[in-house]
Amino acid sequence: MRQVKNWHSIPVDPQDFNLFSTLNSGQAFRWIFNSTLNEWHGVINGHLWRLRQMKDSNPVEYYFEKNLGIKLNDVPFDLRDYFRLDMNLSDLVKEWSLKDEWFENRFSKNCQMDTARGLRLLRQDPEETLFSFITSANNNLTRITKLLCKLCSEYGNPLLAANWLLNNGGRSRLLELRSMSHFEAQAFLLQIPGVGKKVADCICLMSLDKLNVVPIDVHMHRVAREKGIPEASCKNMTTKSYDIISKSLSDFWGNYSGWAQTVGFHLLHTILYNLFM
Repeated sequence: MRQVKNWHSIPVDPQDFNLFSTLNSGQAFRWIFNSTLNEWHGVINGHLWRLRQMKDSNPVEYYFEKNLGIKLNDVPFDLRDYFRLDMNLSDLVKEWSLKDEWFENRFSKNCQMDTARGLRLLRQDPEETLFSFITSANNNLTRITKLLCKLCSEYGNPLLAANWLLNNGGRSRLLELRSMSHFEAQAFLLQIPGVGKKVADCICLMSLDKLNVVPIDVHMHRVAREKGIPEASCKNMTTKSYDIISKSLSDFWGNYSGWAQTVGFHLLHTILYNLFM
């Protein structure tokens, strides 16, 4: 891909928006990092976007083709919506730190430029999120990315015509779930072959606006055990214990607890990676 000059800055404090942490946090799997150009390439709402952040202390920049008809003075709606740029992340970090000593220690004054501070919860397309997280079961991030790129390359739009989804309202039905309760959205998703509670909750959090949903994986299960939640003492989770652990962590972190979970997951994953690499 060729180099371009017409980059536009997103007027968000870099401490509140770290591009690498956000796109490398296990939320979305089809963003491609070009190390030669130091850019991320991906698709939002059918448009190809090029994003970059030259240093952690620099603002995120974007490039778009002129034919998109976007006003130069405005951050495009697609980007504002996708990265939830209207939400003040610094306020959320302060709130989580008051509730949880682990966050307080991690985001102390000595860690002001910790890149996880700028990890934003994405608002993704429900259709792509559904298939992404079905694919994610028992796979690591690298394998998930390769598999999804191959599926999209070979099948493209027809992949989205899965029989079950087509027979039960299709894409429009998924979008309707945004206005429903977590319980209703989760119940619908659990009917889809390949979707369990964790996958359903990931879809609810990352594409259906259920921002207080806390999906429970092995990392969050360990966090719950360390916080003394009784149901987390057993190695294997039942459906009942999953629900209790998820609600307990949601109540503990409070406002936007699902976002807190996403930041916590990224921090734990980074710590483990650094220990074993």
